[in-house]
Amino acid sequence: MVYFVTPSIMKSYPYAPRVGLLAFALACAFPALAQQQPVTLPEVVVTATRLETRSDAVISDVTVIDTEELQKQSGRTLSEVLTRLAGVQMSANGGPGNTTSVYIRGSKAGHVLLLIDGLRLGSASTGNPSFDNIALESIERIEVLKGPASSLYGSDAVGGVVQIFTKKGGKNYKPSASLTLGSDSHRAVGAGLSGTSGVLRYAVGASHRSENGFSASNEKAGSYTFNPDRDAYRQTTGYLNFELDAAPGWAVDAGLWAANGLGHYDAGAASTNPSTDLKNQTLSLGLKGQITPEWVARFKVGQVDDKLVLQNGNTAYGYDTRNTLLSWSNEVKTPLGALLAGLEQQREGLTTTDYDPRTRKLRAGFIGLTGNQQGHSWQLNLRRDNNSQFGSATTGFAGYSYRFNPQWRVSTSAGTSFKAPSFNDLYYPDYSNPSLKAEKGRTGELGATYTHGPHELKLTRYESRIRDLIAFDANYIPFNASKAQIKGWTLAYSSEFGNTRLRSSLDVLDARNLETHYDLPRRAPQQMSFGVDTALNDWTVGGDLLLMSKRYDDAKNTTALSGFATLDVFANRQLNREWVLSAKVINLTNKTYELAKGYNQAGRSVFVTLRYQPQ
Repeated sequence: MVYFVTPSIMKSYPYAPRVGLLAFALACAFPALAQQQPVTLPEVVVTATRLETRSDAVISDVTVIDTEELQKQSGRTLSEVLTRLAGVQMSANGGPGNTTSVYIRGSKAGHVLLLIDGLRLGSASTGNPSFDNIALESIERIEVLKGPASSLYGSDAVGGVVQIFTKKGGKNYKPSASLTLGSDSHRAVGAGLSGTSGVLRYAVGASHRSENGFSASNEKAGSYTFNPDRDAYRQTTGYLNFELDAAPGWAVDAGLWAANGLGHYDAGAASTNPSTDLKNQTLSLGLKGQITPEWVARFKVGQVDDKLVLQNGNTAYGYDTRNTLLSWSNEVKTPLGALLAGLEQQREGLTTTDYDPRTRKLRAGFIGLTGNQQGHSWQLNLRRDNNSQFGSATTGFAGYSYRFNPQWRVSTSAGTSFKAPSFNDLYYPDYSNPSLKAEKGRTGELGATYTHGPHELKLTRYESRIRDLIAFDANYIPFNASKAQIKGWTLAYSSEFGNTRLRSSLDVLDARNLETHYDLPRRAPQQMSFGVDTALNDWTVGGDLLLMSKRYDDAKNTTALSGFATLDVFANRQLNREWVLSAKVINLTNKTYELAKGYNQAGRSVFVTLRYQPQ
């Protein structure tokens, strides 16, 4: 399929959506032509329900990326990995270490909730998640939930949730190490160790990465930004996780994750090599207990630190925020399904910025019911949040699906969501508005899934209305004014043919400001992705093709960003049971493109990795 589609798209990119539809029509025909293969057991996900739920019973649209898939990905950063998924786009002001925004189903960056092992990672000052500082080497698994989830997690989960699960201890002793060399003087090294000792499971690891980089900006950025120098980047990450079986049915877990990233950006030719220093850290302690055969209780206490410092010569400013969490949740088995109920308390505070107030408290109670019986699946959630700054918000979710037969499943859902104003929105000197209200959203979704052995074809239709969007006037003062409407279709196909795997997706998006009728900036109306990998004895080879249509860089739709197509390829060689040699080429055709006007993305780049991972 990739070899059929690629030449057509490259020759006539304006017709890419039509070619993509033809490719999907062919994909639909493949299941009928392929032989029946053994059905694999569905994986278990937790982000969509806060309960361990089989993926084929989850009503919401969830995508999972595990360790094996991560090692095959061509993306060097978390944002680059996510943008290969259906329904996910990104923008970036340059290479690694510069500002990155992730959009799920056309929602803005602040409408995506980022979790690490259940703790929200992001700045209470800026109100945006910290995708820029998460090393892939520390990740065991990623779950991406598309659609509203405030009824489960509270503020920010308007467009979706990205949850990162760091590496945990397994049954067997398992060391690992890797060394990567690549373009722009890229150097990366990592090591980890996991296993079990009696009743204790553990995982520990660290990684370091550095590169000279490329110029973040170009002439189109303007003289106050453009600087042709290289913008270097370095990052250090470490994690430590323990789980102890304290008594029959009871377990205690503790975790530490920390990352320090230093990236350089452009601020004009006269600037003195300005930099962004970003530090993130999560600490957690949890207790899980089987109180009765039907009742499991979980207690969790956590702390998240997010520190950002911008340095330009002798001038430095930034934000240092801390979020603490206390959570109690319960799962009770009932004849109608799994009942979820719990309470949460959060405290968000600024430790350096002189705002008044510098802290806010958030208290919440939530309840939900998730069930599956005789082809029927249902999910109901209700949550009440109380924020000491702007008051209360009640959000809900209702979803239902029905499996007609082993092949066909249809689903429908509706949910509400909200996004609390950030501290900067409320209190930044001379550029704030203490009277801001929370942004609120409503989303409806319809889906149909066809499954035949290893083949899956999924069509999803969604529509969201978001009101009280926070915009900025001519003096950069925030206010609640605009309304947004986001409508879209996603068509995704995945399959296996022997040792070959295929995956493809097509997104058609209409995201616009209802007040001005302009498209929301940096959201592409069409995006397609194709991927293929195949195993040949000790080799695994593959590639990924990403196509994005023209979109606008500004809110008034006066500045266009051209459409583009990028092709990445990779090859892995299993040298023996312990060593793997990998190579990948990003942007094979050396395509010049922008995800934000005036800011560069990497040209053709080559990376070689030697990995030690005993089987």
